[in-house]
Amino acid sequence: KGGQDQGNPSHDPDPRLGTFGELKEAIARCHEIGVKVILFYKFTWADTSTEWFNNELYKYAATDFNGNYYPHAGYQYQTMTQLADVNTKRFVSMCTLSEELRKIYLNEFKKAVDLGAAGVLIDESQHHGSANLCFNESHGHRKGEYIYSADNQFIKELREIAPDDFLISGECSYDMQFQ
Repeated sequence: KGGQDQGNPSHDPDPRLGTFGELKEAIARCHEIGVKVILFYKFTWADTSTEWFNNELYKYAATDFNGNYYPHAGYQYQTMTQLADVNTKRFVSMCTLSEELRKIYLNEFKKAVDLGAAGVLIDESQHHGSANLCFNESHGHRKGEYIYSADNQFIKELREIAPDDFLISGECSYDMQFQ
């Protein structure tokens, strides 16, 4: 909803493109003619400009030793307003060690499954921005826990709700290097 990098980690279809049901039907028609639809997903960041972040998601943001978020300046593509830094969305790294956050992510992921997509490409799947450690113990982990330690668990949880032939691919996948 709203285009790329808007409202992360929400993966709601934009109503300007039709309803959920219409998108599901379009995906099914693509599959019928042999075109497999892979949806673009992003879980690393939360968009700090949303009510969702301000009301709930802030609780699951990764924090540094001083209790501050790990910020990301946001993306600026080729539009004049973004190049002028007028409407750039600011992000913070989220803590996938939080079981509550992973439940939110699983609900978002389930949308792709419910739409009948053949898979997802998870953008920036495991780089976590500048966050390597999270010091927020309210997430249910020890202070200074290594954020990457939950990534393989997260993929396992995705697999548990996806069909067997569902493609889960990612950019920046460091599942072996950062164990």
